[in-house]
Amino acid sequence: MKTTKPNKTDFHPSINVSVMEELYEGDMDHIRDMFEIFIETIPEEFDKLLSLYKDQSWEEFGRQAHKMKPTFEMVGRPDIKELFLKLELHKFDTFDPAKIDAIVNDLPGLVHEAIEISRSELQRLNA
Repeated sequence: MKTTKPNKTDFHPSINVSVMEELYEGDMDHIRDMFEIFIETIPEEFDKLLSLYKDQSWEEFGRQAHKMKPTFEMVGRPDIKELFLKLELHKFDTFDPAKIDAIVNDLPGLVHEAIEISRSELQRLNA
């Protein structure tokens, strides 16, 4: 097991290295595993979320957002995790479709970027 402290300059600027340090305590093998799992699972899970959104299946949509939420923090993207938290909590707050629409409209680009950055980081870590 390779254990070194993640260096801020080693990761893409959008990755919150402090979160990575807190979660993995320098375990680069664990970081590598999380990038791999993220790349393998998120595209399908995100497609499911968008389908539920399109169908306006709000209860299932909230559950899917809840399911996906932690995976973004696991790859150093708590900023995206917070957007999923807002989607998850919509059923407890005043339901405002315009707010949900605004978040969902931004998500495809952010999720795609997170996948591509994770893929790049995984390749770098495997080199």
